[in-house]
Amino acid sequence: MITRERVEDALLEMGMPIAMFGFDYISDMIVLMSESNGGRISMYFLYCLTAEKYGTTWAAVERSVRYAFNKVRGKEKYRNVVEHYIGTEDKANTASLKMLYRALSVKQKGGAAA
Repeated sequence: MITRERVEDALLEMGMPIAMFGFDYISDMIVLMSESNGGRISMYFLYCLTAEKYGTTWAAVERSVRYAFNKVRGKEKYRNVVEHYIGTEDKANTASLKMLYRALSVKQKGGAAA
């Protein structure tokens, strides 16, 4: 299982500011994915669970996650790290979350993500 601390370390490594709402939302969503059937869980369901936890709407969670991912993609200094964890081609939240989940899962198993 992927820990919240491991997710937060990866987000900080990408240069994501800890004060962003998206930072907490992404951390919780990756942990929930880890607790589910191998990361196979509806993104809408993840948004709803996260929104309920923080007393907001699923749309606000989606927007905050998108903003947080776009923010780190714009930081040239962290480009290689961002490419490793969330990629730069497909900027959709679903793709970014799944890629981050995969990178953290592979790293936890002791392998190297491609």
